[in-house]
Amino acid sequence: MQNICFLTKFSELSKRAMPSAINIAKKYGAELHELHVLETLGGIHVIEGVQGAVQAALRAYRQFCMSHTVVTPADALVH
Repeated sequence: MQNICFLTKFSELSKRAMPSAINIAKKYGAELHELHVLETLGGIHVIEGVQGAVQAALRAYRQFCMSHTVVTPADALVH
């Protein structure tokens, strides 16, 4: 494990789990990245003319996820 992506909602569970995620990263000598994704009501609305930028951002996000071990707050608290 070289990279760990810690998914957060900034909830109480996330706050309690962060120290565990840090310890997991230290244990494996991995970099820890925190990710919070905002949702929009009604799905994704793409403004005309920016579809290319949105597609590029989605490709970059997929590549980021493939190169990281994803840890949720519940996962971190188990360790």
